[in-house]
Amino acid sequence: MIHTLKRSLEEKRAIEIIYMSHQQFSKRRILVKHLKGEYVVGYCFLRKDIRTFRIQSILAAFPLSSRQDYNIS
Repeated sequence: MIHTLKRSLEEKRAIEIIYMSHQQFSKRRILVKHLKGEYVVGYCFLRKDIRTFRIQSILAAFPLSSRQDYNIS
């Protein structure tokens, strides 16, 4: 999973994550901006804002298919 996060950062490509916060699950499309220790800072397409995600709370991360991809330059 950490490989997928790093790849999103390096290639500036969005990924999809399954995230657990306050005992609730959500699926998010994010573009990783920074990896800071235990945290990922990224643009969340759902909230349309920069958000911080705890790596320990990311249950899965995977690249989007080419049709779903949000490539940001």
